[in-house]
Amino acid sequence: MRVKRPIVWFLLTFLGGMGLYRLDPFLIYIFLFILILILVFILFKISRTSLINFISYSFLLILPVFFLLGYFTMKNNNMPHDLDTYFDEKIGASIIGRVRQVEDKETYQLIILEEGIIVLDNDKKIGNDRLVSNDRFYSGGLKVYNKLHMDLKIGQTISLKGEISKFQKATNPGQFDEYTYNKILKNDYKIYCDRVQVINEEYSPYNEFLQGVKNKIGRVYKNSLSSQNSGILSAMVLGDKASLDTDIKALYQTHGISHILSISGLHVSLIGMTIYKLLRKTGIPIVLAAFLSIIFIYSYGVLTGFGVSTLRAVIMLILMVFSKILGRTYDIISAASLSGLIILINNPLQIFSTGFLLSFGAVLGIGLIYPFISNVFPIKNKFIKVIVDSLLISLSVQIVTLPILLYFFFEVSVYSVLFNVILVPFVSVIIGLAIIGGVLGAIYLPLGIFFLAGSSYILDFYEWVLSIANRLPYHTLILGRPKEEVILIYYIILLVFLLLNYWKESKYSSFILFGLVLIFVPFRASNLEVTFIDVGQGDGTLIESGNGKKYLVDGGSSSVGEVGKYRIIPLLKFKGISQLDYVFISHFDKDHVNGIIEILEAMDGKGGSGSIYIETLVLPRYANDPIRNEVNSIGGYDSYEALSSLDLTEDDMYKQVISIARDKGVKVVYMGEGDYIKDGDMIITCLHPIDDFYYFNKNASSLVLSVDYKDFAMLLTGDVEEEGEENLNDVLLERNINLDFTSQLSQYDILQVAHHGSKNSTYNEFLQLTKPRYSIISCGKNTSYGHPHKELLDRLEDFESRVYISYESGAISVITDGSSMIIDEFIKE
Repeated sequence: MRVKRPIVWFLLTFLGGMGLYRLDPFLIYIFLFILILILVFILFKISRTSLINFISYSFLLILPVFFLLGYFTMKNNNMPHDLDTYFDEKIGASIIGRVRQVEDKETYQLIILEEGIIVLDNDKKIGNDRLVSNDRFYSGGLKVYNKLHMDLKIGQTISLKGEISKFQKATNPGQFDEYTYNKILKNDYKIYCDRVQVINEEYSPYNEFLQGVKNKIGRVYKNSLSSQNSGILSAMVLGDKASLDTDIKALYQTHGISHILSISGLHVSLIGMTIYKLLRKTGIPIVLAAFLSIIFIYSYGVLTGFGVSTLRAVIMLILMVFSKILGRTYDIISAASLSGLIILINNPLQIFSTGFLLSFGAVLGIGLIYPFISNVFPIKNKFIKVIVDSLLISLSVQIVTLPILLYFFFEVSVYSVLFNVILVPFVSVIIGLAIIGGVLGAIYLPLGIFFLAGSSYILDFYEWVLSIANRLPYHTLILGRPKEEVILIYYIILLVFLLLNYWKESKYSSFILFGLVLIFVPFRASNLEVTFIDVGQGDGTLIESGNGKKYLVDGGSSSVGEVGKYRIIPLLKFKGISQLDYVFISHFDKDHVNGIIEILEAMDGKGGSGSIYIETLVLPRYANDPIRNEVNSIGGYDSYEALSSLDLTEDDMYKQVISIARDKGVKVVYMGEGDYIKDGDMIITCLHPIDDFYYFNKNASSLVLSVDYKDFAMLLTGDVEEEGEENLNDVLLERNINLDFTSQLSQYDILQVAHHGSKNSTYNEFLQLTKPRYSIISCGKNTSYGHPHKELLDRLEDFESRVYISYESGAISVITDGSSMIIDEFIKE
């Protein structure tokens, strides 16, 4: 009896070694010794049956080699670069390297260097070691941002001087991790420079020719089509997403067809097999046709940048062509396993790549799931069978890739299977017309325009269909990132399903798969959870009550661009939050509100739209508001729409918030001293502005909230200072007397320190009244403000309050059941 698909065994063993890379090598050797003993025992038992069986299973002896290979390749690729310990964030350096890739952007030129040599500008002492100016460090990949556009060729050696910087690691859940992304791409650092000098003119004619072809076809698209459709075709055919419209990218991603915008197996197979069949029809022998097809498709991979999905598709297509030459049956699972093994041996960090996981997940869905669920719908009519098969293939891919999509993107398109069935069949037509139009257009532009018009019409049809999809109810569900153990259970159940069907096929068991997706429906936590978001120089606090309501207190930054888009919204989606019941704005400085404005502007309906919906906006109320008497306690709501006549109405940020809230239908209420929101055992009470407080500056007028949950208490202070803090002290003193807090060691478990740790707030009298056990400071690192100030930190130390700073800890989570609490830092030491 022969073992089927031994390459799958090699891949699984290699993955096993990769998965254990954090273990000490000594433990690995013990594990390996036990594995070898087990394999030898198995082979000994098999050898007693027959020699043929022994030979068939002898490949098992190679498994330990792949296990060790997986372990050491993963361990070596996860080692930090030698240069990391010599600087914190950035340092001047001189660099020499060979050009691997050049992209001209609007305001700069992006250069990817390989075989880089780095020499730091200044001497630097680390412990007993001194790094001197002629010490060299070697890098496999450097990302260079050049201010000037130069005529560089791939393969040339260049030198430059500039500022070398580390890639930024994610500091919040859901945030894009620049460091991991570039480590997967084998880029060690990024460099900003003003000047580049070519020191070796030699270049690669092959790569330069392909780059020239890519540029010419790209220019044809740009000169023949709208900027939107030109960007789409450049992404689909050339692998160039630089000019891809961000709204179109988001639209395709929202409805689950963003894979169309990448060079995928569909693209490569279509191009490669078309070339092969055309060559065969001309009478060229099969071996020569295969050889020429392989050269062409490999060159196409180089031209498009050889993304991981392209590389996978090219390897599998080459194996398909070889199977035709040898007259062997092409096995999609073995081909995918071999391509995966080749990719991971070259770069094991691809296992963390979204593109790698989705690309191979799609292949596994087609190769493993589709054959089983297709038996559920035996259809004889050929036309109907084509439609149903397309639907089932799309569904099979969705079943395998759903956990991956949720893990990386936190949301799922409800109608993606349907849209893939409707739109994907046109992709071959788009690509065919785009390639013909691009090539002919490079020779004679009007001829290219003629063919590209067909692609353009289809892309316009795509946009029309997806614009209708945007109006469908619940087209996108934000479910959040599932826990690793939930994903593991999902795939174990999927594996059990495949094994059961392999042993005894049952058409009805396929229905189990359709109910399996319910495992990802989020459940409500019973505890109170507070997350202090790392927004840089700014504030943003998320409160999740045990009753399922969500509150956001401030959300803005003066140091992070588009903080709503890149930090706050990703964190909300990571947690599966699609609606904020209350959003509080303490005052209208941009570092507290610009992220909230982004959320308001992005709102697109309530529930299932893929955007975050805000139910109620809560603003501070002041005594010199002429219509304040029309407003009752927030517990009873009596919101008004008229703008106040205060100086506040001259604030552009205030007017912008009110205007957008009104346009989006968001309820606006105003909150002053004594107003409260009760949510089960949690009460959010406004302590400031006090009843007779007149608005005179933003910081002093901040909204201050006390959050009480059973025995847990937290104080959120905005930027309150000066007279505002003095008035707050009076309120706190009266509150402590009324609640008999004067005898307690600590009045507040958590204090969100006012004004990002400024020395001009949080004075001793305030600290004496609050006695915070833990103090959270939200501020940016190395900003011109110098937060947190030493004077403030000294005061907190005098009161024995443990301090957490956002730029050190990242997002800070507090989870409490009302009697005990856990504080968790996103950045682990």
